[in-house]
Amino acid sequence: LATASKDSLEYLKNKAMSACQTLLCEKPEQERTLLNTLVNKLGDPDRKVSSKAGYLLSQVLAQHPVMSPVVVRSVASLMFRSLL
Repeated sequence: LATASKDSLEYLKNKAMSACQTLLCEKPEQERTLLNTLVNKLGDPDRKVSSKAGYLLSQVLAQHPVMSPVVVRSVASLMFRSLL
C-alpha cells in the first residue's frame, strides 16, 4: 500500500489511502505504518490527494477518538521535518 500511495496516478493513490484508512479502523495491527502512509499524503503536491488524506484521517479519529494523541504526534513529526 505504501508503494501504491506513491504512484503518479491519482486514482491509485486514492485507492491506497482508502485501503489504509479501512485497515487502520478495522484491523490496526500495523497502526504505525498505516498511519504514516496516510500522514505522508498530507504533504502530497496534488491538492486533491492531500485533501482526501486529511478527510480520511478525520474519519479515523471520528471512529477512534482515543487515537488523537498518536495522530497529532504523527502530523507534528511531518510538520517539523527538516527535509520538506
